[in-house]
Amino acid sequence: MKLIKECALIELSKTKKGMSQLRKISEIHDNRINADSIMIELTYKEYLQFANNMLANNSLQRSRVKNAKTVYKLLKDDIKRGCLFPPIVLAYINQNHNQTDIINLLSEINPGEEKENSLMILDGLQRTYTLIEAIDEMKQEDNSDKLEQMLNSQMRIEVYSGISKFGILYRMLTLNTGQTPMSLRHQIEILYSDYYDAHRDKEISLFLDKDDQKPITIGEYKFNEVVDGFTSFINGDPYPITKESLTDIIDGIKAYSSFSSDKDLFEEFVKTIHDTITQFQILSNLERNEKLTKDHPEVGEDFLDNPFGKDVYSIFAKSQSLTGFGAALSSLMNKKNLSSMSEYVEKLRILNSEGSSEWMINLLKDLDWIRLKAKKIGNGQRLYFWYFYRNIFLSSNNETLVEIVQNTRRVIETQIG
Repeated sequence: MKLIKECALIELSKTKKGMSQLRKISEIHDNRINADSIMIELTYKEYLQFANNMLANNSLQRSRVKNAKTVYKLLKDDIKRGCLFPPIVLAYINQNHNQTDIINLLSEINPGEEKENSLMILDGLQRTYTLIEAIDEMKQEDNSDKLEQMLNSQMRIEVYSGISKFGILYRMLTLNTGQTPMSLRHQIEILYSDYYDAHRDKEISLFLDKDDQKPITIGEYKFNEVVDGFTSFINGDPYPITKESLTDIIDGIKAYSSFSSDKDLFEEFVKTIHDTITQFQILSNLERNEKLTKDHPEVGEDFLDNPFGKDVYSIFAKSQSLTGFGAALSSLMNKKNLSSMSEYVEKLRILNSEGSSEWMINLLKDLDWIRLKAKKIGNGQRLYFWYFYRNIFLSSNNETLVEIVQNTRRVIETQIG
């Protein structure tokens, strides 16, 4: 990004370890998220030395918002006049860090040390862009004394140390209600971007839209669609979030925290998706990537011309399926029908498909019926999958998959038909 690159070229004086102007003002424990809130005073110069890296090294970080120029132009003008800059809230997310001494934390975020990837902005991203712009414009004025005076201006940051991923998500939501609130989905993308990076070469791979390689088979999933599913799990709703209700979302976050214990719930969710689709492959009576087409012996000439999907992967790895799955798991766990995600997979292992693909063919016909009847096709399909996944777990042990699909069709007809 041009602004970041230009600002990074400013001659910033280096401070020796222990000589920084970073100064702890206060430290308060946040009982809700079990983390320490540390207020620190520092200069613009010191903040920008790690802020630039925070912005540049996060591919999922939002860009400068374009529709709030008036508000941020006022802030930019105020910065140039010496107005006190509003505090920025950061999270220190080094998983190996054990916060016992505030001096250690100050050392680890000391400008010049390679610790920037452990920091992320919870609140103040757009203000940070504004500060960068203000200093860049001051640089263009070619007034080194005025520039140095601005760079040495004091500001405050609040750093949450020892914070969990739940705590980060909770704080992002409660803090992010200002001029340009970030969607829950995007916050989850940022929060779990490390999972995307860490699992590229493992059994389960996640792919961004910009990647050259595209997911084509079981074990390969679109990161944004998995995030859709996890968002539905947190929110308890299969539908896409449009106008977020902060109260409803925080209720979902509270439920999320009650499930999480010591596990990484996102990682567990991804594994459950993978195990579920793998089990559907077994129950489909099809070879891996085998297509259901009109020339398939179980299908026949009257099969759909353009089905929702033609194989197990293309049906169940889509966003409509994953959001229905996430919302169904959330419902089952909230109502105490389901104690863990692994319990859901165990239920799948005892299901009976009668050695046939009939259940999946009927499911595709149901989805096509929704395409013809529903006012909002995508939402109708999400609701169908919500009932389907829910009915699987609540079914009796002697119910077959064909019967579960039939029951799902009967319910969805009352909702859509």
